[in-house]
Amino acid sequence: MSSSSAVPRPKRVLVDLDRLREPTSGLGHVALYFGERLAQRAPSIRDMKFTFLVPEKDVGRFGDAVEYVAESKWLKLFPFLHQKYDLWYCPHQDVAYSPAHAARFVFTINDLNFLKEKSPARCRVRLRRIQKFIDRSSAITAISENTVAEVQQNLQVRSTPLNVVYCGLELKTFTPIAQPAFVPQRPFFLTVGVHKHTKNYRVLVELMEELPEYDLVMLGNCKTPAGVELQEQLSKSSAEKRVHLLGICSEQDKYWFYKNCAAVLFPSISEGMGYPPLEAMQARRPVFVFRESAVPEICGPHALYWSSQNGSVMASELRAGLSHYASHPEMAEAAYAHGMTFGWDPVVDKYLELFRQHLK
Repeated sequence: MSSSSAVPRPKRVLVDLDRLREPTSGLGHVALYFGERLAQRAPSIRDMKFTFLVPEKDVGRFGDAVEYVAESKWLKLFPFLHQKYDLWYCPHQDVAYSPAHAARFVFTINDLNFLKEKSPARCRVRLRRIQKFIDRSSAITAISENTVAEVQQNLQVRSTPLNVVYCGLELKTFTPIAQPAFVPQRPFFLTVGVHKHTKNYRVLVELMEELPEYDLVMLGNCKTPAGVELQEQLSKSSAEKRVHLLGICSEQDKYWFYKNCAAVLFPSISEGMGYPPLEAMQARRPVFVFRESAVPEICGPHALYWSSQNGSVMASELRAGLSHYASHPEMAEAAYAHGMTFGWDPVVDKYLELFRQHLK
């Protein structure tokens, strides 16, 4: 057979799924679902061969259509130990494993929330590190137009292509829905997410003081500095016994709380995208938010917007919003349709196209 008729070898692509080590975080979900969808596609993809960089416990997790390399301190300290790849992709900006030997590097910037959380000195260190990977990259993606604007304001992208690819979303459903071990005895609101200062959960304490007929269930890691501060705030509040910090829970319990809450509350003031509002929409529940960062971009007209962080105003607007939502059932259906547009299959399609563009 002549060399001109030989089948070209598949391009080798490494996908960094290191955040599988944090399975309950947003980036942990991205790593899981992106890996699952890409592995499902892998048998039918002839021009690329995928290797997943994963924690040792996750080697083999996605089946035998992909190859694996386990995380190790040696690979982190000595990047030259990596094999050679034609393209290396990391789905977040905190790249822990340098893309050694890769001809092309693509990565995703989810947000620059640390600019509102860290000291100026620590922000400069983080920005310098991200800039290093921007300078190394062939292409960059961001998960919202808001993130693109933050990147352009704080970093030098120059001629590197920078495109928006929204994250996928998959709220796991269960039938029948088993009731969690603890459920409130009153109608309740729900928040979901790790406790950070940018989540702005402090405003919910004053809000709940204005709503004595409701409880609030808070899901997510609360063993953080912001979580400790919130508990101290609650200890001085009349709402203390009606606010339940349940911490990290199972996907099944989370789904039960979504389906049975009166509304989802998402007071965050800094988001690269924001999963809980879209999860609320997929569960056909009303969601209340502020017009901050990427939230209005992602939610559009399908969320209910607070105009103030004053607890009394928030409570009045919440009651009015619940009444309006209940009398207009078409709002829930429109929000559901919007939430379901954020699927993982279109996301994988876009990344496969992007990989091919930079493997030519």
